[in-house]
Amino acid sequence: MLSDIVTTERLKENMRFFREEDPIARPFVLAPAPVAVVSFVAYATAVNVLSLRMGESRSRTVRRLSWAPQVLQASLNIAGAIHNQSVFDRHHREIRGVYMTPVPVAPTAPTAPPVLHLP
Repeated sequence: MLSDIVTTERLKENMRFFREEDPIARPFVLAPAPVAVVSFVAYATAVNVLSLRMGESRSRTVRRLSWAPQVLQASLNIAGAIHNQSVFDRHHREIRGVYMTPVPVAPTAPTAPPVLHLP
């Protein structure tokens, strides 16, 4: 979760027209950094409590799936961090002009191979 928060904050700082695509996360992401971190930690705690309650359920099926919310949360956070990093890298390549077409260089005349002088 921390990696997703860190990469999102980097995007907010470095991109002029940053926009969070996830409508559920948007109010938290647009909040100041300490508020966003506290809200995301509260969300992670809620997911952990849900898994704990599922593990204590009377239903065998629910108990056996008690790991699913945490795995889903972790995988979505990793995917978000990877996506954010790719957007960040793409943004910096565009700024540095990597995606610009190179200027053609005029061909030069061939040079003679160096001559070795022996004493």
